[in-house]
Amino acid sequence: MAQNGNDVLLEVGPDKVTVDEFLHIYNKNNQNEGENYNIDSLKSYMDLFVNFKLKVVEAKNKGLDTLKSFEQELEGYRSQLAEPYLTDESVENDLIREAYQRKKYDVNAAHILIEVEQDASPEDTLKAYKKAEMIRKNALSGEDFGELAKAYSDDKSVRYNKGDLGWFTVFGMVYPFETAVYDTPVGDISPIVRTRFGYHIIKVKDKRPAKGRIRTAHIMVLKPKGATEDQLKKAREKVEEIEAKLDAGEDFNELAKKYSEDRRSARTGGMLPWFGVGGKMIQEFESAAYQLDTVGQISDLVETSYGYHFIKLVDRDQVGSFEEEKAGIANRISNSARASRSKDVLVEQLKKDYDANVHEKHLKEVSEKVTDSIFYGTWNPSEALKMDEKIFEFADKSYTQADFAEYLRKYNRKSTPVKKEAFVREKFDDFVSEEILAYEEAHLEEKYPRFKYLLKEYHDGILLFDVTDKMVWTKAVEDTAGLETFYKKHKDEYMWDTRYEVRKLKTTDKKQAKRIKKMFKKQDEVSWAEIDSTFNTEEGTDVEKSLWGTFEQGNNQQVTDIVTEHSKKLNRKGELVDSGGDMFLYVNKIEPAVKKLSEARGIITADYQNQLEKQWIEALHDKYDITIHDDVLKRIAE
Repeated sequence: MAQNGNDVLLEVGPDKVTVDEFLHIYNKNNQNEGENYNIDSLKSYMDLFVNFKLKVVEAKNKGLDTLKSFEQELEGYRSQLAEPYLTDESVENDLIREAYQRKKYDVNAAHILIEVEQDASPEDTLKAYKKAEMIRKNALSGEDFGELAKAYSDDKSVRYNKGDLGWFTVFGMVYPFETAVYDTPVGDISPIVRTRFGYHIIKVKDKRPAKGRIRTAHIMVLKPKGATEDQLKKAREKVEEIEAKLDAGEDFNELAKKYSEDRRSARTGGMLPWFGVGGKMIQEFESAAYQLDTVGQISDLVETSYGYHFIKLVDRDQVGSFEEEKAGIANRISNSARASRSKDVLVEQLKKDYDANVHEKHLKEVSEKVTDSIFYGTWNPSEALKMDEKIFEFADKSYTQADFAEYLRKYNRKSTPVKKEAFVREKFDDFVSEEILAYEEAHLEEKYPRFKYLLKEYHDGILLFDVTDKMVWTKAVEDTAGLETFYKKHKDEYMWDTRYEVRKLKTTDKKQAKRIKKMFKKQDEVSWAEIDSTFNTEEGTDVEKSLWGTFEQGNNQQVTDIVTEHSKKLNRKGELVDSGGDMFLYVNKIEPAVKKLSEARGIITADYQNQLEKQWIEALHDKYDITIHDDVLKRIAE
């Protein structure tokens, strides 16, 4: 391929198309790998491409690219297209594969939490860490983990679970906690783990192949809080009644509708939403449900804090292959805290690429101007906004202390007070990340040709749709006079298959049949009024009302068969056909028929649109100068 990608290949009016832009569209539509190009194929596609570009140029000439609706739609697409470029792809792929491997296993763990705020002072942080370190040493020395949890853990649930978290799987816990659990062997105690809640010591109790998600139905009998003995007795009696009916083989769904006191699910036969290990389902219910092995199996009576349950396994969804799970995992990651890892890695790389520099001294000066009043919405940033020393710079951008103080304005509101220095540092890091990523997004077209041409494709595609709708699609629908004229000119192209206009008479009375035949033989023009008055009202006869009908060939097999059998006897004036006993068919017409506009409006409108588009393209060819640089086109195929 001996050509420069920036060479101009095509000029349509004021627009110039480079080799790279043309090949981007050509390869996409021809599934070409870009290694070999056939000159005939290129020329053939060029004709289509020129028509496409003519419409886009016309759209811009009409100002459609300046409309607010167009700008908003394109910006929405741009944001979506930019997302993959604003994360580190290798980190994101690693996260997806890591999550998939973890999804294949459930884990059972217990923990001890020592609370410490994320922005706690160094003294408070060290104190909490030392406490966690002491507890971990005791656990490693063999002390009972549950008793240590009861004695030291700040997790409020410890009073009833001794730190036991039960079974869970990937995405069931915050990412650092999850990582520690999956990285720690069964029976071992993890290193001390820091999360936003504080420090954790984790004991991994068990791991097993993932049980996946399940769907269940249940029949529930409530157990009211503070229930009297009489209430409990009535509940147990109801449970025994349901159990007897289940044992007798009565339908679970019908019993749920009739007896379940979970009225929301009772309406659908007790059906509950899908859930997974460590999800929102209450622990006793989850544990019992996962012990059911086969779809349709019903549990023994299960007691929870809500009441008594009979549980039926409705369906099971096991972990699929990596390709099957990949998209779902990627979506979960994008909506979770771990997504920041990929973005953080990119920001650090961009800092190096753009030679970012932070002036710590000037940052400290801003921090000194910020008071704790910022957490009460009363901070006055006016003095800080006057500071004009550079605080941060990268690429061709620089930011002053005033710029950062302006950024802090949006956090000047009532909020939970934290350490001021840590707060300012965190917001400055956010400020730097946002500015670098915004700069990177604004320059994607310069750095990534694929992004540039993909965005151009969306840009032109939106304009193509809008201008074609205006000039062809909507016009054809609204231009009723033009559609009528088109139809009259081409109506012979819209024909029904052979149609039979017939009158059907039927009688089981042989005398009546003879009278019908005789009447038709006596006169050239049949008096249907006479037939109707004679045969349809005569008492004691068994003659069906004679009915007119128009049938397209094949639509009524009985009519088609009779007419086909007696086709030689029929003429355009009409003929009575004896079908062999009780059926007489008077055929008034046998002829092809033109479809009315109302009968074929859809296809006629589509054909009218095609004509309008053809005429429009011819007009555009006359309106705009078109230059194809054949020498450049030939070099593509060399």
